[in-house]
Amino acid sequence: VGGAGGAGNTLATLAAQNRFVATIVPYIDFYGFQGIDWDLEASVSGGSVDGQVSISRRLRQLYGPDFMISMAPYGGTSAVYKEVAKQLWSTGDLTYVGYQHYNDVTQNASTLIATYQEWQSYIGGGFDPSHWVLGMWYGPWDWHPTGTFVYTWSYSAMVASFNGFKAVYPTVRGVYTWGIPSTDASGGYQFGITVGNAVLA
Repeated sequence: VGGAGGAGNTLATLAAQNRFVATIVPYIDFYGFQGIDWDLEASVSGGSVDGQVSISRRLRQLYGPDFMISMAPYGGTSAVYKEVAKQLWSTGDLTYVGYQHYNDVTQNASTLIATYQEWQSYIGGGFDPSHWVLGMWYGPWDWHPTGTFVYTWSYSAMVASFNGFKAVYPTVRGVYTWGIPSTDASGGYQFGITVGNAVLA
């Protein structure tokens, strides 16, 4: 839910939260979705913290404890999502965090590890790596304000970064990329072949 322009509604009011739930429940029911992934980005404000937490808990109450709650933060949204994650974790309502490392131009294991440790320290309460997913991206399509594709990684860099993280935190939940049918398909599904094999190793 969200994306680059997805925070027009901060979900700060009860009325906004009620509208959101009333709108999304029919889609969950029709398609049989098993969870919700928060990805509000542009103009995310503190008001969205309470809204996302409240809606997440309401959906879990409606669909049960197997209904997944996840999020896809990056540096620009980290402050908001760390608080959302902390509150949801404290009541057992957070399934995992899938951090978008490709938005922060991080291409080595040490930066991935440092990001996780920062979140782990903030969330507390035994937030372990089995609730952490690494987001990486080869490209070629990405947001590139400088005119160059600085946010994309080589496949070898992704494999090395994942392996380096897993060596420290072997229970890491997994890894994902932005677009399998678009970006990865254009490269012969090398993400699935190289990084996928590293995950399964």
